[in-house]
Amino acid sequence: MKIVLTGGGTGGHFYPLIAIAEEVEKIARTKRLISPSVYYMGDKKYDKSSLSNLGIDFLYCPAGKRRVNKSFKSAILNFFDLFKIAFSILYSTLVLYKVYPDVIFSKGGFVAYPVCKAAQFLKIPVVVHDSDSVPGRVTLSCAKFAMYIGIAFPEAEKFFSQEELKKTSLVGIPIRSELIRHNDDVNDDTEIPFGLHKKKKIILVLGGSSGAVYINDNILDALDKLLPNFQIVHQTGKDNYQGVKKELKTFLQNNQHAQDYHPVPFLNSYELKKIYSSADLVITRAGSNALAEISHWKIPSIIVPIPESVSRDQRSNAYAYARIAGGVVIENKNLSPSLLLSQINSILLNENLLAEKKREASNFYKPDAAKTIAEALISILISHEK
Repeated sequence: MKIVLTGGGTGGHFYPLIAIAEEVEKIARTKRLISPSVYYMGDKKYDKSSLSNLGIDFLYCPAGKRRVNKSFKSAILNFFDLFKIAFSILYSTLVLYKVYPDVIFSKGGFVAYPVCKAAQFLKIPVVVHDSDSVPGRVTLSCAKFAMYIGIAFPEAEKFFSQEELKKTSLVGIPIRSELIRHNDDVNDDTEIPFGLHKKKKIILVLGGSSGAVYINDNILDALDKLLPNFQIVHQTGKDNYQGVKKELKTFLQNNQHAQDYHPVPFLNSYELKKIYSSADLVITRAGSNALAEISHWKIPSIIVPIPESVSRDQRSNAYAYARIAGGVVIENKNLSPSLLLSQINSILLNENLLAEKKREASNFYKPDAAKTIAEALISILISHEK
């Protein structure tokens, strides 16, 4: 029994695949099935340790891109990438023919397209999942021949045909086990990293794994007014960290609360889980994985989506999440230190509103997302083997 996982380029595509692989292994043990061989097919390993820890074999597949912006440079690159995409489909066909898995699971992204098209040619069953309120082009293309379609936002349904909707299910977003809250997770001062304490409320700032310069700048500008009341853990992004540290010489000079600001280039999963367990508010971009994690931990949020000119899905994700889970959306063009401070104070300094926001925050998370998809994969896998 063999499963190929594909999708990548970002953590938003990759880490749900890890959650699915974990759940497949768990179900196989529970049902006393032979554990399927699991492969990840992409243009790079993305996170070698996650693949190694789960015993997932890597299959290389080259990938071309289709750029949506209409610049002359993009038109030229798209023209040459047509040949790369064609080669990728041929290459994927040869690799899949050699491995011949029982089912393909796609999280979308340009790297998944040639794998799914090759699977269609070889008549290998395909399952797709999209985490955004506006499904990606690869998901929409592959939905036509997929056996099962998983979505995370109800708004995504309008992008599928009536025939496709018959095999579509609102399953939520799979979260890897290392970020899931368990009953034995203890929320006390000894478990909170960076010397944080419970005397002041904690704000977590996430700009995605690569950070967000505009959010960084606004946080720094508001520090003087934030730090008397709050502690801040700020994931700046690895490329932005040194710049933020340099700016701090100005922003925190002679500030008696400087010890309550904690800039870090990147939070690993252990640190992130501990901060999630203690945070009172998250300021974040609108990446779907982050939104699912925040909802799982029932944390109120201020969401600053990437502009539509850069990302076609984040703005719609932000507003769709706000309708379901009560997040506060501030568009990038409207973000300012004073507006940010006002929204933070209105949530964290009003205990009744804070309690309401915490209740609302859990409405988006679906705890069985990974299990539902993994069961669909195993069902197809078993039927395909017969």
